[in-house]
Amino acid sequence: MANSDKKRTSSIRSKLIFAYLAVIVVAFLLLGASFTAMMGDYLFNSFSKISLDQISGIRTRIDSALQEGDIQNVYSVASQLPGRIVITTENNVAVCDTASLVNGCIVDPPFDTSKKNAAFFRPNTLKGFAVDSDNYIIVSATPLDKGCIYSLDNADFIITSLKSQSIRLILPLTGVLLLSVFLGLLFTRSYTRPVKELDKAIKSLSDGDFTVRAKEIGNTELTRLASAFNDMAGRMEMLDRSRNQFVSNASHELKTPLATIKILVQTLLYQDVYDAAMSKEFLSDVDREIDRLNAVVVDLLTLVGMDSGETPIKKSEMSLSRLLSEDVRRLSPLARERGIQLSISVRDELVINGDEIKLDQVFYNLIDNALKYTPRGKNVHVDVYRSSRLAIVKVKDEGIGIPESDIPHIFDRFYRVDKARSRDTGGTGLGLSIVKQIILAHGGNISVSSTLDKGSVFTVELPLFSGRIPSKESER
Repeated sequence: MANSDKKRTSSIRSKLIFAYLAVIVVAFLLLGASFTAMMGDYLFNSFSKISLDQISGIRTRIDSALQEGDIQNVYSVASQLPGRIVITTENNVAVCDTASLVNGCIVDPPFDTSKKNAAFFRPNTLKGFAVDSDNYIIVSATPLDKGCIYSLDNADFIITSLKSQSIRLILPLTGVLLLSVFLGLLFTRSYTRPVKELDKAIKSLSDGDFTVRAKEIGNTELTRLASAFNDMAGRMEMLDRSRNQFVSNASHELKTPLATIKILVQTLLYQDVYDAAMSKEFLSDVDREIDRLNAVVVDLLTLVGMDSGETPIKKSEMSLSRLLSEDVRRLSPLARERGIQLSISVRDELVINGDEIKLDQVFYNLIDNALKYTPRGKNVHVDVYRSSRLAIVKVKDEGIGIPESDIPHIFDRFYRVDKARSRDTGGTGLGLSIVKQIILAHGGNISVSSTLDKGSVFTVELPLFSGRIPSKESER
């Protein structure tokens, strides 16, 4: 696997280097081509301007000589200029060619000769000028009153200059290219290093090491990716720890009643003399432990079903006020038996979109818990009201309270503030976890505030059904 990781990293690095060098080479080629074109244009424009100025300087004298029909004077004036001069009439007939190649011949104008012009030509593209050289030619032209003056000059010096400049460019461009390669290697190394580290961390995570974390260096996209990976790894570590703790606690909760049942059954099996009273007592204890075991299994199945989505929330329009009033009514006999004053105040009639069976389980559990941990002679009160677009339910008791250090964990699975006292009340340690899961599934929230020896307040917030508050007549 290590070799595979190296190959993947090497492949990434090679691709980055190739892409980087390709961009640099293309940029240099474009730069070189642009510079060559600019230099060529500069040399051409400079030379053609000089040539046009020269033939423009003799234009008046050539016109006068042609009007007088003095061809000898035309030759004399044209021969004063360097290079080859061709003078044509308005019918494109050459009356003067200082190279004596096309005298009396018709030449094709290479471009518009009605105004000053100049162009760069290959030899075989100049028809009628009898160019016998393989060199490039610069043709400059100035119109006459009745004809045109052409200057044909060898352009080899431009080609030679461009080649010379290109050679002079090769060394600095090569140096810049090598420097770019070096910087590219450094860049790709700095880029692929965090990729390699992240790849290594992902590999460790996939192997089950949830404590692994990727290095977060700088403030780049890779840094943010590493941060997101670390957040995910942290959540997975927490989930793994919670899962292990859950399995451990579940095993313990199941093991305790099973061990108790085994001891009771063995005592009955191996008693020397049958004692009906003792057998009945032990069997009652076995029955109680089985009920406790069944309660744990039922709660576990409820949580597993909600976690996996196999226990769907079946929402419908329902009256939360009526549900709570009914729960208080059902628990009032138990409250009276324990000497506790249980009361409810419904300030607003509230309608929500919820699963009535599961919400009944929530509030029955909260009120029942309040009664379990409230001493005789104290009060438990349920307050129901509307706040903005939320239905608020507060279950207040004057019980033993919850230590501040335990409040953040009160909804954790199998968490008990006082294990011995909780088991005496018959709790499985899963009730509040189930309550929270149901509330969250309804898009609500649950919180708790508490003071030792003064009591606790559990607050449930649920979204109202379209913000509607039914009338009392509709409730009846």
